[in-house]
Amino acid sequence: MISDVLDRLLRAYRHMLIEKAISMGLTELQLSALLVAAEGVNTVVKLADRLMVAQPTATDTLLALEKKGFITRHRVGKTTVIKLTDKGVKAVEEVKSLFAEIDGIAQKIGGLELRLKLLELIAELQKRGLIEAKLCLTCRFFEEGFCKLLGKKLSVLELRAYCLDYQPAFTTRPL
Repeated sequence: MISDVLDRLLRAYRHMLIEKAISMGLTELQLSALLVAAEGVNTVVKLADRLMVAQPTATDTLLALEKKGFITRHRVGKTTVIKLTDKGVKAVEEVKSLFAEIDGIAQKIGGLELRLKLLELIAELQKRGLIEAKLCLTCRFFEEGFCKLLGKKLSVLELRAYCLDYQPAFTTRPL
């Protein structure tokens, strides 16, 4: 079965992230928030949604990151906007070098085909209502490899596993 392989992979990946977070003086959630903020998610509401946590949890996480010097926060109207500091950018670059190593290994064993199959697995789980995801393959703007929102055909590398502009193409069936 593939579920045991996915379980092992997830556990190893999570352990690796926890170890990296600890080495930086962060919690796993703080490191995840930093990585998400680096992707351009710059408000508390969007960050909470992306991390799948309650808004107060996201706020507490960001307060800790600010105290540790990884981000700055400022108000724009009623919205709190997040920005990485130089220390935050450096931390993200360090983690991304670790991700690059994983990507290199994945490229050798399956590359683009492996990426597409994993995205298809996520899409199918979402269609069955088992998980929440905001990926291109299940977006109303995506049709036959073309993103109507961006106005272009997307390569496998451009297919997003999480999109801020996502709108569902279907409703999930109840469990």
